[in-house]
Amino acid sequence: MNLFPMILVSIGVMFVILNWTCLLTSLFTRKFSSMVPPLGGLFVTIGLLFDAGGRRYAWLGLPADCGFWALLAAAPLLIRDARRRSRRNLVMKLIGSFDSVSLTLSLYRNDYFCIELAHALPPNTVGWNARSSFGSWSQESGRMVLRSHTDAPEHPSRMVMTFNPNLNCYETIESSFEPTNGYRAPELPPVGTKLRTDS
Repeated sequence: MNLFPMILVSIGVMFVILNWTCLLTSLFTRKFSSMVPPLGGLFVTIGLLFDAGGRRYAWLGLPADCGFWALLAAAPLLIRDARRRSRRNLVMKLIGSFDSVSLTLSLYRNDYFCIELAHALPPNTVGWNARSSFGSWSQESGRMVLRSHTDAPEHPSRMVMTFNPNLNCYETIESSFEPTNGYRAPELPPVGTKLRTDS
C-alpha cells in the first residue's frame, strides 16, 4: 500500500475505533457519549479506493463505522427537524439575555420550539459556550408555556412566559432554570428574563 492511502486508512481506523469506543461506553455505563460523523469509514473507503490491492474491500469502510449506522438511523429525525425549523413554519423569534448568556427562542407551527443559548466566556477561561434545546409550546390562559423534550415529572424542564405590555416584551414568570457552574450549561433562562421580538 502506498503512503497516501495508508495515511487515510490509518486516520479512518482511528475514527472508527473512537466511534465504537463511544458506543460501548454508552451501552455499559448508561451515560451518553457522543459519536463523531462517519468520517472514519469515509477515510477508510477513500484510502482503499486509492490502493489497487485494497480497492475490492473499499465498500467495507462505511459499514464498519457504527457512526454510519447511527447517522442512517437518525436521518428521518434530522429531515423531520429540518422541516419543522423551516422559515415558512416560523411563528415568532424572540431574543434576550441573562448574566453573560444571550438566547434566541424560535417558535414554530405545530407547537414546536427551539432555544439556543450562547455564553460569552471571559478571555483565558474554559467552560461551556453554547447549548440548544427543543420541545413543545402552547398558549394557556394568556400565558405561553414551553416544555422541553427533557421534561419529566421527576425532573421538570419547563418555562412560562407572559407578555408585558408596559415593556413591550415577553417575560419569564416560571422556569426550571438550573444555575450553571461554568461547565454545565442551563437548558432554560431564569425567571425575570425578558425576550423581545427579533426584527
